[in-house]
Amino acid sequence: MFHKMRDDFIADGFDLVNFKHKIGKIFSHTCKKLNIDASLHSLRNTQAVITYQETGDILEVKRKLNHRKSTTSENYSKIDENVRELDFP
Repeated sequence: MFHKMRDDFIADGFDLVNFKHKIGKIFSHTCKKLNIDASLHSLRNTQAVITYQETGDILEVKRKLNHRKSTTSENYSKIDENVRELDFP
């Protein structure tokens, strides 16, 4: 579905950056209507936390999120264990 939307958007003369912005706005608007505090970036953070929780491998998180430095990825290993258990049972 998103591939076709992207292709149509670009065919209409828009660029990929504008498409990402549009999708982000649609996602944020939908979350707001559902009373959910989330953004596309929060999905990225969730993926990082889950990857670290499943693997315990910060280099895997770095690879998956395409971080240049592992120090950026290390933030996901520092989340309080009690908070992580509540958010990711």
